[in-house]
Amino acid sequence: MPATDQAKRRLRIGLDVTPLAAPLTGIGVFADRLLRGLADSERVDLVGLAFTARGRAVLRETLPASVSLARPIPAAVGRRAWSRGDRPDVSALASNLRVVHGTNFITPPSKHATELVSIHDMGPWLTPELSGEVATDLPLLVDRSLARGAHVHADSHFVAEQVVAELDVAPERVHVIHLGVDPAPDRPAPMPAELADRIGGRPIVVAVGTIERRKGFDRLVEAFADLLDEVPGLCLVLAGGHGNASLAVEATIRRHRLVDQVIVTGYVSDDDKAALLRDAEVVVSSAIHEGFGFVPLEAMAVGTPAVATAGGSIPEICGDAASLVPVGDGDALAAAMHRVVTDDAHRAELIAAGLERAAAFSWQATVEGFLELYETIA
Repeated sequence: MPATDQAKRRLRIGLDVTPLAAPLTGIGVFADRLLRGLADSERVDLVGLAFTARGRAVLRETLPASVSLARPIPAAVGRRAWSRGDRPDVSALASNLRVVHGTNFITPPSKHATELVSIHDMGPWLTPELSGEVATDLPLLVDRSLARGAHVHADSHFVAEQVVAELDVAPERVHVIHLGVDPAPDRPAPMPAELADRIGGRPIVVAVGTIERRKGFDRLVEAFADLLDEVPGLCLVLAGGHGNASLAVEATIRRHRLVDQVIVTGYVSDDDKAALLRDAEVVVSSAIHEGFGFVPLEAMAVGTPAVATAGGSIPEICGDAASLVPVGDGDALAAAMHRVVTDDAHRAELIAAGLERAAAFSWQATVEGFLELYETIA
C-alpha cells in the first residue's frame, strides 16, 4: 500500500498528555507508556492534547517527534468551562480527530469524535474525603462526558463493575484494559548516595506513592512501629511527594518516636524508585483502595516480595503472588511484614510467584488493547 494511502487509513487520535507535564505518578506512567507505544504504531496518527499552559514547554520536550501537540488550554479554564457546557469543543484544539482519549478522568467535548475517558478508580465518587482538592470536580466532568455518550476505560474489572453500578453506564460502554509494568532493568542504577547515607546500611521496608489519605501511610507507620518491637534495626522508606496526608503521617512518626527509623523522601525518579524496590526486604502497599496497583507489581518485577492491603483491585491484579491483608487491619499488616522478613521459605515463595505474576502484565499488551479499542469505537 502506498505511504499516502496508508496514512489516510490511520485513525487520528487525540490523547491527553497533560500528566506528562508533571513528575510521573501512576497515571503519568500510564500516559507515558501508552503514548510511546502508540507513537511507534503505524495504525494511528497521534495528537497530544494538553490541559495546561505552564506545562507546554515541558511537553514539547517530552513528546516523541512523531506526535504533534495541539494548542494547549489552561486546566482551570477548561475544567470550569466543561463543567458548565460543551465549549470549547476539541475541534478548536485539533482538527479531524476520530477518537479523543482522556487519560486522567477528563475528556473535552467533541461533536465529531468518539470520547473515551479513563476512570482509574472511583475514589472521587465513593470516598471524596480521601481525595485531593483537584479531584472535587471530577464527578461532574465525567458525568457530562457520559451524558455525551463517552466510552469508559477501566484499569481493572473491579473498577469497571463499580462504574456500571455507581454511574449507571451500560456495560458495553465500559472496557477493561489492564496496565503494564516495566521489566527489571538489565543494569539497575545504584541507590543515590544521599539516600544510602540516610538509610545507613539498615534493611529497608519500602512504600511508594504520593502521601495521600487513600494510601494509608499513617496506618503503615503504626504497623511498622509494632514490627520494630519484633525485628529491631529496620528502616521504613516512604517514597512519595507531599499530599493531603503529609501532616498526619509526620505526626504519627513523631508520636511513635520514629524520626530516625522512618525516612520520607519526597518524589523520587524512576531510577531511584527502581533502586529502592530492588533493595527492599519487602515492599508494602497499604492503600485503602486502588484502581490498579502499580507498586506491588513493580516490586514483583524486580524480585522483591510484596505485602498489600486487599483494597479495590489489588486482589485481581496481585492474585496469590502477594501477601494480602484486610484494609485497616494494622495487626495483620505488621504480621505479614514480619513473616516476609523472618521466614525465608515464605519469602522465596512470594518472590517466585511475583516474578511469574508480573510477567503477565506488559505495556505491549496494554497498547495493543487500546489500538483495538480505538478501532472498535471510532
